[in-house]
Amino acid sequence: MVRSLIASRVLTWDSRASAWRGRSPADQVQIPDTLQGVIVARLDRLDEDVKHVLKIASVIGRSFLYRVLAAIGAASANHLPLRAEMTL
Repeated sequence: MVRSLIASRVLTWDSRASAWRGRSPADQVQIPDTLQGVIVARLDRLDEDVKHVLKIASVIGRSFLYRVLAAIGAASANHLPLRAEMTL
């Protein structure tokens, strides 16, 4: 949770005071209610290409070789125009 607040710049490090400082009043900070909400909020801040790789990796499973991910990613990239046409 703390890392999420730091990444979203709600908390910043004040080197002069050697302390963390809130940039907004506490009642104005939106904190997700669940762990899933925290994870989704972090994923939403990623670039689209990184999200695409994560989606591919999530289908492969918990453990996989990089070359498998690269091969599926390359195959997926080759079919992007086809998928775009199918959604029209």
